Amino acid sequence: MLILQTMLKKHHKINNMINQIGKSCELGKSLEIQSVQHTCNQYKYQANNFLAEISNNIEHVMRVIESPKEKYRNKRGLVNIVGRVANVLFGICDDVDAEYFYDKIKELEISKSRISGLTETQTQIMQSIISNVYSSLVEMEKVQVNLVDKYNYLVHEIQIEKVHICFLEFQTALEEQVLLLNLILTQYAFETENLVSIINMAIQGLVHFSILDVKTLKNQIKDVKTQLPVGEGIPINLDDSGVSELLRLTTTNVVCIKDILIFNMEIPLVNSYKFLLYKTISLPINLLNNTYVAIVPSTHYIAIEKI
Repeated sequence: MLILQTMLKKHHKINNMINQIGKSCELGKSLEIQSVQHTCNQYKYQANNFLAEISNNIEHVMRVIESPKEKYRNKRGLVNIVGRVANVLFGICDDVDAEYFYDKIKELEISKSRISGLTETQTQIMQSIISNVYSSLVEMEKVQVNLVDKYNYLVHEIQIEKVHICFLEFQTALEEQVLLLNLILTQYAFETENLVSIINMAIQGLVHFSILDVKTLKNQIKDVKTQLPVGEGIPINLDDSGVSELLRLTTTNVVCIKDILIFNMEIPLVNSYKFLLYKTISLPINLLNNTYVAIVPSTHYIAIEKI
């Protein structure tokens, strides 16, 4: 599953940072600092380009996940709140399935865990978060606290007596803010572009590698195998080529519920019972005076369990 709400929270934090830099630029403009005005003009040009790309990506994602699809169905006559807000991007999902996965995901969030295993159904629920910008924002917030303190100090100095302000210190602080924000915008633009790819692949019933890579998939399947009843197993060996073959046999449903993008992958199981396979042939029967009747079998093969 992918929690889309995290992406929107990042967008809100970035907008707050942009507003802060805007205040710094206004302050520099009031002081008529030419170097600061040049920095701000360059920043606005770069930031506007990034923000335009980011906005287009977010609009595309929201348009896809909010548009109604025809693949939702009610099950056993039940209609509930979760079912009504479920939007199926690929495959089929009914209200019971939507309610089940939504409840389990909420349990996963409360437990602060990344993986939840349901032994009774051999199900693994895993949370995937695109963390490039998230980790950068955490570091950025630490730096931002110092920058805000410095900014407030400079404002205080200006209000007292403009002559005593250190213009170089102000310009350095502003350039640090601009540099860090440009880094954040670069990473965030990449993330939103990556999210567009995730959504576009989800519409086709495919799971993007940034959500579930081969190594993680192997580990999850190995965990599921340890929970299977005796005699049941995965139909294909989990080598590099085997994963591709297994994905071809896997049924994938993609549904978005309350800003949570859920990939439901159903992997078929096989039992390990051994059988002897016999090809059937017509059985001739001698009736009388070399007159024969052929009994034609109704099936081509007969399988008998090997003891």
